[in-house]
Amino acid sequence: MIVPLCAMALVALQVLRFHAWLFSQPVLVHARDEGYIAAFALRMLEGRMLPYVDAVSQRGPLLYYGVAWMGHLFDPLTWMPVRAMSVLAIGGSLTATSLAAWLARRPLTAAVAALAGACVYFISMEAYDALGLSGEHLLNAFLLAAFCCLVVALRRERHVPSPGWLFAAGALTSCAALSKHFGLVGHLPFGLWVLAAAWREGAPPRARRVAVGAYAAGAVIPIAALLVRYAAASELGALHYWLIVYTRDIYMAPLDYPGYRAEVYRQWLVHNILAIGAGLTLAASGFTRLLTAAPLATPEPRSLRDRVRDRVRASIRAYDEHGFVLCASVMAVIGILVCNATLRGFPHYAIVVVPWCGLLLGEVVTAHLGESPRGGVRVLAQVLVLVPGAALFLLGSSQLLARYRADQRADRLWLDDRYWTDAQLRQMCAEMDPYARRGERIFVWGFAPVFYVGCGRRPATRYLMTTYPSGFVPWFRATKAEDDARAVPGSRAQLLADLETTKPRVILDVPSSMDNRSMDHYETLGAYLHEHYCRGKTVLASTLYARRTDEGACPPGTEP
Repeated sequence: MIVPLCAMALVALQVLRFHAWLFSQPVLVHARDEGYIAAFALRMLEGRMLPYVDAVSQRGPLLYYGVAWMGHLFDPLTWMPVRAMSVLAIGGSLTATSLAAWLARRPLTAAVAALAGACVYFISMEAYDALGLSGEHLLNAFLLAAFCCLVVALRRERHVPSPGWLFAAGALTSCAALSKHFGLVGHLPFGLWVLAAAWREGAPPRARRVAVGAYAAGAVIPIAALLVRYAAASELGALHYWLIVYTRDIYMAPLDYPGYRAEVYRQWLVHNILAIGAGLTLAASGFTRLLTAAPLATPEPRSLRDRVRDRVRASIRAYDEHGFVLCASVMAVIGILVCNATLRGFPHYAIVVVPWCGLLLGEVVTAHLGESPRGGVRVLAQVLVLVPGAALFLLGSSQLLARYRADQRADRLWLDDRYWTDAQLRQMCAEMDPYARRGERIFVWGFAPVFYVGCGRRPATRYLMTTYPSGFVPWFRATKAEDDARAVPGSRAQLLADLETTKPRVILDVPSSMDNRSMDHYETLGAYLHEHYCRGKTVLASTLYARRTDEGACPPGTEP
């Protein structure tokens, strides 16, 4: 047991070391996603603490609540709330993954899963995908925490499952769904395990009802609480639209061209065939526990109906006995098949699969060493298994950290420079200074929310990414008519109402971030811009507009 403990301690210390450096600045890891999440939290802190009302996006509400709550602890005009939430989500995911295996009395599985997850996050994937704050990491933290509760509640030595732990498991699984939609599928394997355990031989009928009812009650309460909160604010329509309707009717609309979905899915399979094959193979190793379950022996001949019934009962017993492995297998398969359901192919979508494949890999290794003699030989076998992975993780993550520290010495304060470098960000902030001081409101037209918190300015409208009022669906080319059809209904009028209420000192037009769609591209929006603002400098293909004085004059350095 000492060898797996040392491996997990190494992962924990290196992850803490890495995040300590991220906190030392703090830095931005993913320019677009973290940029808008940080601005979203700002809007919530100043508004009604209601996602989809204070600010809009189609991701789960708990992601935004988490960063907004961190905004009470840290300066919300910095990246600290995002970094703090990132530590909790990524650290919580890795910890809960290992803890679930440890609670299931599988120490080697726990160590292998920890090393596998850490190697993927810190070596295999790009930092902006693996280490940036995303709904996938928060989903994993909740889902694996629910798995831990199930492992405790459904231990075989318990004659009756623990209702309290089952309630917590149901609640945490629903919290995962409220972090990202994919979390909802966790109720399938978890619920099956609860049912299989509730029907253990000799369990009293009342205990069965209590077990199932406890998990169901826990699953319902977070969702019911969210619905009550929005109903009390008379905003159920906003909740329904942004959680369901927008993705279904607009975000997925460009995929409706004949043959497009099949072609995109084929390309995704081709580019990821090795990873998909490895994941499905690991999952198949878990499903063998179910397929090889033997019915109870009976002396007399049995009819086909009786044999089918015996097979079903044997499968239920197997799911109860091997629920740990089977839950991981089901989640791995569903994750592989569903994580790219939107057909965008973003690498961070695969994060939802990583912990489950790590656990299954650990189970394969544990089964392989299962016949090893105890004592020194077994310890040596564990060392031979874990040391290469630990060395790979330590070397790869240390090199990554050294590279980032070199960037820090070169005065680069963020990791994601695919769109703008830190020097360019500071240049843009300096251009705003004569017109809008730190803490004042600005509006950024485009898919460039990094300029809000990055420049220490507050967002003037709920549309932190103007993909919604423009009708632009990243990253698909479209005609003006298609843009108009895909614009969120009423969003352009709502945008103008927000701008008229807050009267931001600066509007920054960043057409390059939205496939060259300028604010001028839309008649009513362009008319408002030129009526109330004067044109300033164009920097980095972005044009700054300063608000006219009350008398209608242009501020110094700008022109009509």
